[in-house]
Amino acid sequence: MKNSVQSNLFSIKDIMDTRDIFNIPRYQRLYVWEKIQVETLMTDIHTAWLRKKSLFYLGGVIIVKTRFGTNTYDLIDGQQRFTTLWLISLILGLDLSEFTKVNKRSRLSFAIREDVKRYFDETLANREFSDQVDERAEGGSLLKIFKAKTLIKSFLDTTINKDAVKLQSFSRFIAEKVKLLVTEVPDTPHLNKLFEVINNRGIQLQHHEILKAKILEKITKNKAERINYGKIWNACSDMYDYIERTLRDETRISVADCYELNNGVFNFPYLLELMAEQDTSVKPINLSYAMDYYKPVIKIPKRAIDTEEHRDSGEDQFEPIRSILSFPQLLQHTLRIYQHEHAEPDISRINEKELLDSFEPMLKNLNEKGAKEFIELLFRVRVVFDNNIIKWVTVAQNDERHMIKRLSKKNRSKGSRTYFLLREKPKSNESAFALLQSMLYHSQQITTHYWLTPLLYKMLSNRDEQENLNYLRRLDNVLFCTHSKDELAVRTWKYLKKETIIPKSNFNLAILSESEGTGFPHYWFYKLEFVLWFTQRTLYPKWNNFYLTTKNSIEHVSPQAGRDEDGQKVTKKTMNKFGNLALVTRSLNSELGNKEFNVKRDHFLNNRDNVGKIESLKLDLIFQSKFWNDRLCQEHETEMIKIISNYLEQEI
Repeated sequence: MKNSVQSNLFSIKDIMDTRDIFNIPRYQRLYVWEKIQVETLMTDIHTAWLRKKSLFYLGGVIIVKTRFGTNTYDLIDGQQRFTTLWLISLILGLDLSEFTKVNKRSRLSFAIREDVKRYFDETLANREFSDQVDERAEGGSLLKIFKAKTLIKSFLDTTINKDAVKLQSFSRFIAEKVKLLVTEVPDTPHLNKLFEVINNRGIQLQHHEILKAKILEKITKNKAERINYGKIWNACSDMYDYIERTLRDETRISVADCYELNNGVFNFPYLLELMAEQDTSVKPINLSYAMDYYKPVIKIPKRAIDTEEHRDSGEDQFEPIRSILSFPQLLQHTLRIYQHEHAEPDISRINEKELLDSFEPMLKNLNEKGAKEFIELLFRVRVVFDNNIIKWVTVAQNDERHMIKRLSKKNRSKGSRTYFLLREKPKSNESAFALLQSMLYHSQQITTHYWLTPLLYKMLSNRDEQENLNYLRRLDNVLFCTHSKDELAVRTWKYLKKETIIPKSNFNLAILSESEGTGFPHYWFYKLEFVLWFTQRTLYPKWNNFYLTTKNSIEHVSPQAGRDEDGQKVTKKTMNKFGNLALVTRSLNSELGNKEFNVKRDHFLNNRDNVGKIESLKLDLIFQSKFWNDRLCQEHETEMIKIISNYLEQEI
């Protein structure tokens, strides 16, 4: 093994059968996974379990044996998914218990990072971590680990709901069917070169890169044209910035000249004309070659052309942004539109792990004309996506909000014929379009967002925001407030390029009169928040700057285990009704717990009036009263159902 590279496919059970311990060396980056990566992984594994897949391939890791123990390895690539898998095993236990430890010692260790190591050790021993978990601890890595652990627990509570039989089955599936490609490399003087390759070039091709190659290979007549289409694809693939910036960085041209402000589109033929040919040939390398011969290329970034140089740039121009979709998800939404336009069947489902499978039927008959059409469609979809769909925008430390920043085109100077592009921040939360999207984002499955396909399709041919808002309101109503039992994929395919107006009798609000308690679908709470803001905000000035956040706990206004002497409570008959419930964050639910109505009311009003934070508009209406009992609860419920019903019956 000293001078060779060896790869093997291991199940989690295979690893548990060993005494191997994995150390994350100091030179590795910190744990950086956010909510979307953790929830995507959990959803994909859960879906594979439900479908009884014989194999769930988690990806690859690269290890090297250390000099500090017979069974100790440095994990030099793949630590993000490996750490998340360790957290899943910690929370689930059962068939995964031995993955977390070896003879009471954590199987996963963090070199030098004492806070993280101690957190893992104390968590493994079921002890409360004594230090403060915040951004200061280990550069925020510990906070992200803590949040990931909370997300995993929340996901399991929501999907499997403490069903012992299902939990046992799920843990066994992960142990036996989830597999990693483990590549062991020798500890040689060239190991630093390998690490440079991993960080500068990447070892594994992502599926969308393979798909890009398959589509571009259809463009054979003109090499320069193929390269240009490749650049456009590359610009579309970067979801951590706006398309005009990624396009500018990829092409090194001032793309403002191509943007038609009146139409809200880029002139695609003109864009192709302006793009210069570049040599994009890259020779593939293997691990052995990389360790012996690879010399990293240091790229000096060129000075930006547009945004950084114009006089109107403000700090908000450089606020970090994060897309609500991954690039593979955007590709699959685009493919659905492409298939519809070509009278072809819909894809089976949106699942980024099955990206290549979903494209396989299209690729079989794809010619050069079709390849160009698809990439142009992808670009057009990405433009309307960035111009009209919410993004996560970092407005302050630890504060991300959904927002649509409008793209504008301005002269560089008075009378000038040269232009720049600006993303302008909304002056206040006046956009019903953004809030409605935020409602759908929070209430629907994060890995699919099927509602986006018909909306994106609509916006390809319509730029009027009011019309798009009306369309999305109708689409939301017909998809989620009717008796239809079709799967969401079928319903969204049905309404591509079709009217969404349906008879009022089709709406179904029956569940809101039931006694479901924590079993109420979260959608209805999010829906009510939007409807209240949309229809009542002029009556309540404090609602003007309301925005939606992730909430995953249903709070009982009158507590389930309240004290007998508490006069502000409801009976068991009303306890689990919609009127006595609100959707709040898990932290607030934990903080308020079984406290009395007046204590909860004081806490809420203090946050609203002194901090400026409104957790829930539904609660804001409830806490206008100093009292709470069965009658008031029922009156509130009746009024909320009436408000939703009136909203649904409006002519849009």
